[in-house]
Amino acid sequence: MFEIVIAVGIIIFLLNILQLLSAYKRKREAQHRVKELDIKVEAIKAELEKEKIRLQSELQNTVKKFQEKRS
Repeated sequence: MFEIVIAVGIIIFLLNILQLLSAYKRKREAQHRVKELDIKVEAIKAELEKEKIRLQSELQNTVKKFQEKRS
């Protein structure tokens, strides 16, 4: 009887270890996905900054042309 209790305890312990390993694997995969998304976000930020600068330049040129026409 005592052996059965020990065996059940060992099985529960091993199942808990499997759950921990599975959770650790999911955590690492999630961290990897977050890193990939961070890289994509930074690339998008850079693109948006370039577009912002381009639009500001275009706006300045339009304002200059308008001011030249008014002069």
